[in-house]
Amino acid sequence: MSVPPARGIRGASRFFRSGQRPGGERALVAVLCVLIAWFYVWTVRSSGESWNFGEEQRDYYNLLIDGWLEGQLHMKVEVPQALLALKDPYDPARRPAGLGLHDASYYKGKYYVYFGAAPVLTLMLPFRVVTGVDLPLPAAILGFVFGGFVASAMLLRAVRRRYFVDTPPAVVLGGVAVLGFAALGPVLLRRPDMWELPVAGGYCFAMLTLGAVWRSLRAAGNAGRARWLAGAGACLGLAIASRPTYLFAGPLLAVPLAIGWWESRRVPWRETVCALAPLALIGGAMAWHNHARFGDPLQFGQAYQFSLDYESKLPHFGVGYVPYNVEQHFFGAARWSRYFPFVRPPEYGPAPEGYTIHRGDIYGVLANLPAAWLVLFVPLAWWRRTKEERARLGAWLGAVAGLFAGPAVVMLSFFSALARYQMEFVPALMLLACVGMLTVVRCANLRGAWTMRVVASGAVAAAVWSAAFGVLASLSYERLLESRNPAVAHEVARRLNWIPALWERMTGVEHGAIEVALRLPPVASEGEETLVTAGEPERRDRVFLRYVADGRVRVGFRPGEAPERLSEPLVLARDRVHRVRVTLGSLYPPAAHPFFGDRTDEEILRWKRRMQIEVNGAVVLEGYYRFASEGVVSVGREAGFSGAIEDVRRVGAVNVAERLGEVIGEGDTLRLRVRWPRGRSGAREPLVVTGQTGAGDLLYVEYLSEETVRFAWDHWGAPGIASEAVRVDLGAEQIVEITMGSLRTVRDATGVPAEQAGRVNVVLDGRAVWESEGYFHTAEAGEVAVGRNPIGGTSCGPAFTGELLAVDRVRR
Repeated sequence: MSVPPARGIRGASRFFRSGQRPGGERALVAVLCVLIAWFYVWTVRSSGESWNFGEEQRDYYNLLIDGWLEGQLHMKVEVPQALLALKDPYDPARRPAGLGLHDASYYKGKYYVYFGAAPVLTLMLPFRVVTGVDLPLPAAILGFVFGGFVASAMLLRAVRRRYFVDTPPAVVLGGVAVLGFAALGPVLLRRPDMWELPVAGGYCFAMLTLGAVWRSLRAAGNAGRARWLAGAGACLGLAIASRPTYLFAGPLLAVPLAIGWWESRRVPWRETVCALAPLALIGGAMAWHNHARFGDPLQFGQAYQFSLDYESKLPHFGVGYVPYNVEQHFFGAARWSRYFPFVRPPEYGPAPEGYTIHRGDIYGVLANLPAAWLVLFVPLAWWRRTKEERARLGAWLGAVAGLFAGPAVVMLSFFSALARYQMEFVPALMLLACVGMLTVVRCANLRGAWTMRVVASGAVAAAVWSAAFGVLASLSYERLLESRNPAVAHEVARRLNWIPALWERMTGVEHGAIEVALRLPPVASEGEETLVTAGEPERRDRVFLRYVADGRVRVGFRPGEAPERLSEPLVLARDRVHRVRVTLGSLYPPAAHPFFGDRTDEEILRWKRRMQIEVNGAVVLEGYYRFASEGVVSVGREAGFSGAIEDVRRVGAVNVAERLGEVIGEGDTLRLRVRWPRGRSGAREPLVVTGQTGAGDLLYVEYLSEETVRFAWDHWGAPGIASEAVRVDLGAEQIVEITMGSLRTVRDATGVPAEQAGRVNVVLDGRAVWESEGYFHTAEAGEVAVGRNPIGGTSCGPAFTGELLAVDRVRR
């Protein structure tokens, strides 16, 4: 007995009305798919990976194809003799940096690709054979990701047409948006590199597997069912040949076979053979391939992989990793900020023992994608259906659940959690969630028009939020867009920051320097009170007042976790009003904010790097800081000040000096004319300090005796190195020329590599006394200090106590 279709909705808007003509919905879905395709292409093109169509490609997979076409299973790459001579090349501590191909598998003097070969065999090799040119790796990844999305979207529409005929178009569009954006395809495309190809291929073949299972359940006759099950087995085999984790989804093929047995009451031998034969054939080919390469049918090459770890000695899987991975994959809530990119990865705390130190940006699916919770309504899909509908819909949903559960269990026990790993189970979860969305709207429709309108609106809102989060996660993923394509990142930020700027305008939020009129507490006591705070909680900048014993006051600044700065003691009467003006980079919005209008990048950078504190019109503190964040501003009692606040006002963008650095000019060498101090044996004093706290370089002098010194270099985070003893003439003027790689400063260090190779060289009165090479933290022009240690490095004291008579920048 069939169940009559649910009644339509009277009074609802057309977009949320059931029973719409299929042609209109198809057109809307097609437009949305085109929009998703455009975003996919834009994501790949803005990733920094060059396509170079028609040119020779040097990625691992095209090198592997070069080898295949010459009749070998390894990449066509020459192995250096230095690598061949190593006794244990797999130990990264003994393998020189850069000697081996990173994440390639090295075995008996040859390089292999550890990652699954199915995407290469099914797309990149045929493309080469047919066209005669290499297929760029980003284009191949784009093709597989979009193919997987199209397959899942077609499945959703097929399920909707067959079992949810009265679903409003808005709900269907919401489901397609979830599959296009919230299934994390854009995150995978943000870095279309060698690691992403097998994941993309596995995703595409997995969705095709579900499509073939769906068609097998709808096929007429045993022959048709057998053909589609053969297709399902082949696609699942290719998914496994892309990512072996899909092997644990193999039981999903048993679900349609069980339904065939239940309906006909016979053992479906023909269907079983058709389903398992291609799976066994591909599995056998994989075993042969592994044996031919590594002498073991179960060895994919991970034990011989050149990573940053000793792969064969790592515990890759363990039950102890499960709780930590569950939190990361499902419940880690994003940290939100007011401005683009709006989201940042959660902080997960210490990992279990044996867990890898190599981690990336990963967001919990349930915590950040509300549409995922709609999967809880999937069991209601069987409500008020015929026996046949329950059986076939249940069989397909069981197959989708198997595709989610199998890989998820594997990845939850893995010793690492990365966003690309989520692509192995999140797409199936989001497909189930979309069916849950159709289900809850159907159930509401059976209850009445208003119920359906409210529920459908809520479901669409959850879908839109999830899709938007997927887009933001891809834009912010490991700051790749910012680092690889800063111009595009700035333009995207400029456009999207209009949203918070409009809200700030409506709510009266102002930016810029703060001027506070205050009275000190009437009772003089020692201690410290915070006057102004700005920035995110974990990196908050503080301006404070420190009361000293004689009744005077020192103004202080503490930037995040960096060392504090203090003014000279000030005499401030407690019975009068004092005006304190605070200028901090964290009091301004991001550079890509409408607040700055048409200001030049140089002007914006001056404001964003400036710290200046004035008391009653006199500057008492100033400096150059790479402020970490913009955030909530607190003043007065909200910040912790106990005195009286007479007035607080914003004074906007104040004028700042043209250059905040102490040393003007270009080049990587400074010429210092100094007179060394006497009586400082054993002391260490800074000569040139560059960078910022936690990422700086200190070139300092150590006084060994009254006649000898030695020069030393401290690269923050690495062991220091020093010269031999050097004779100097204490009390006399001498010329010291210091060359440092970090003196090749940049305008803005936030969008360039954090370190750069260079040399350190010291010349005393024309005589070279020391030279070395290494890596330096990238510094900005304002982060060069001579004779001072403003970044708080502990390898030397706070200041040079001799006489600094002249400083010039020269070229070498």
